[in-house]
Amino acid sequence: MTDIVADKPVLPERVNSLVLPLADMELLVPVTAIAEVVAGNYPREPGEQETSWCYGWITWRDQHIPLISFEAMMDHPRPEPQNHSRIAVFNAVGDFASTGFFAMLLSDYPSPLAITEENALTPITDEGPASGLLMMGNIAGRDLSVPDLALVERLCADIAA
Repeated sequence: MTDIVADKPVLPERVNSLVLPLADMELLVPVTAIAEVVAGNYPREPGEQETSWCYGWITWRDQHIPLISFEAMMDHPRPEPQNHSRIAVFNAVGDFASTGFFAMLLSDYPSPLAITEENALTPITDEGPASGLLMMGNIAGRDLSVPDLALVERLCADIAA
């Protein structure tokens, strides 16, 4: 029989992640959060509820999903799509799970990054993460932010209602 140590949570030794480049920050998400990365020139349709952070709706794999600006959700200027822009399609697992997916505009291609105990995030500030972020940190000289995807899904669910 295996003894379980109650005061030590079992964590994976390695979390395969993606660094998502935005206009003014880089997000760090687990690779399982992303369904696909596509070209940023998808045709967009306006949504019924206009927001400063939603570019409109795209049709991806026969599904109508919102295309969002995480920067605008964080009260930063909303960047306009460029020729090199990409769209990350996220798997929704919370409040927006009935729709299944939402999309986020990226400034370029994501890059892989394996998170291990040796390169885990270290805090940048003592003030704590901003609204919309779960954690901010630095890995190998790169400032990375972990987005609150549950909050993003709640906001997407609100505009889809």
